[in-house]
Amino acid sequence: MNTPTLWGAAQHIEHVADGIDIVSTASHGGILLDPSRVAAMPAYMSNASHAGPSAYEEDHDWCMPVLIFENEFRTYYARTKRPDIAAVLSSAKASLRNWRPAVYEQFYGVALKSGESYTRAKEQFYEENKGNWIAIAAWGDWHKDVPAGMVAACACLDAMPKHAPAKNDASSSFRIRILPRSLR
Repeated sequence: MNTPTLWGAAQHIEHVADGIDIVSTASHGGILLDPSRVAAMPAYMSNASHAGPSAYEEDHDWCMPVLIFENEFRTYYARTKRPDIAAVLSSAKASLRNWRPAVYEQFYGVALKSGESYTRAKEQFYEENKGNWIAIAAWGDWHKDVPAGMVAACACLDAMPKHAPAKNDASSSFRIRILPRSLR
């Protein structure tokens, strides 16, 4: 099989229903929709997909077509004697709530409270810590550049950087410091 997808050549394709395919590649995958299925998706979901309106990647976006085409997935799970569809639907709802909270709120007509979504909690944390240094990684003295009894800590200002800064970039909001292992 050499069918091209957004994630590379398909290694495995499962046909859920007309216009709905689950695709696996060597490195990624997701759910692909044909134009008629794309048209049936709410615009706020199509616009939220990282890969575009016809592709819903397997990490965060897969939940949207599963919830919209619930009957088709129920039929598919029954036809293929897959595990409990209720668990899949529950996971889809939780995934939507945690990774796409605005879409979840619009789909279910609710307003999430603080702590009900991983993404919202993360956004709240970064908002509350604007101007603060946030530790994002640490290395013990097992690392060749960390002296015995010390810890190297990496921190960034305000939020997780999208990429590491250039070496020796003093203007960066990204810092690594060597600290005593115990601050007692």
